[in-house]
Amino acid sequence: MIAVSEQVAGIVLAAGGSTRFGRPKPLLPWGEQTLLAHILDQIESLGLYDLVVVTGAAGDAVAQVVARRARIAHNPEWKMGQSTSLRAGLCALRPDAAAVIFFLADQPEAHPEVAQQLISRWRTTRALAVAPRYQGQRGTPVLFDRRAFAELSALEGDIGGCVLLARHSAEIAWVDVPCPPPLDVDTPEDYYRCLANRSLS
Repeated sequence: MIAVSEQVAGIVLAAGGSTRFGRPKPLLPWGEQTLLAHILDQIESLGLYDLVVVTGAAGDAVAQVVARRARIAHNPEWKMGQSTSLRAGLCALRPDAAAVIFFLADQPEAHPEVAQQLISRWRTTRALAVAPRYQGQRGTPVLFDRRAFAELSALEGDIGGCVLLARHSAEIAWVDVPCPPPLDVDTPEDYYRCLANRSLS
């Protein structure tokens, strides 16, 4: 049994306009499902206390993919930048969540084992934030203790939680991962590279 004070939630950021790609990235085919459905499969293996998907562009179509697998927080201000999606997700969380992990909806190669290590590290350190370092390079997902929620919610513009990692560097715990960071699917070339990696695995 996990104490209520240790409950960890998840927020999937899936609100962006995919302007560089040209069509909604969460809805891209991935095997027999969509990219977002694959990412939700990975997250569900963690058994998180609460899971929220933040939608924005293509909100109705993305919500259909999510169905009853997570709760939806629609962000009508998604064009104002990532900070608005952080805020929408945090507002939708159950109020007793003790920490949250932010996931990106365009990283199909992210390993759930890394998120599990973040949770374990947080439970032993109670750090303000826990982040992975892939071969020394900071990456995602990132876990934030609820002590950071108010500051995250106050961010403005197209910035994310990495700002807090810089502001509070002495309060951050790290998980070192001996492999390259997961690739962001920002362009069609990135997408086809991820598909090629998938076919080789």
